[in-house]
Amino acid sequence: MFHKSSLFALCLALLVTVCACSLDITPSFSDVGVTYTQEGRLVLTGKTTLPDGTKLSALLLQLTPERKGLFGDAPLDYPASMDVVVKDGRFASWFPGVYKNGLRAGRYGLQIGVLPNQDRVLGIKNAALEGPGVVREPDGSKSFAWEKVVVLPDITAQRTQMLPANTDRS
Repeated sequence: MFHKSSLFALCLALLVTVCACSLDITPSFSDVGVTYTQEGRLVLTGKTTLPDGTKLSALLLQLTPERKGLFGDAPLDYPASMDVVVKDGRFASWFPGVYKNGLRAGRYGLQIGVLPNQDRVLGIKNAALEGPGVVREPDGSKSFAWEKVVVLPDITAQRTQMLPANTDRS
């Protein structure tokens, strides 16, 4: 026999699943740009159709001679927060590894992906994601990754530690 709290939790989970699955979310990105700031940060910004609270992850890719991942992104206020999150239809992050390791000028791939298992925002196993580019994984979850080519400047590796954007430098 179910306890009232167990029955309530089951009903709530079912409601969240039904509501999230009935809302088809077609992910897309626009106005995506990567800029090298005066503070020496390689910053990614853009807009998305994904709902507020969606967690994203970006990766800079080497394209030649072989395709491989080079640098992952971090929230602008890292380490205060650990995830890049959509807010007001926008997102922003930076690539701290570029600052530490440097980067040669050239063409790179930029891949932005929706993190898995965002049950509260995208339904159980991201079930609300629909449309072009959405992939159903072997475990039944849905994923989405978007790519474009970006041209980046030569960035010299720095020996000093990069301070978060909201750190007082005095």
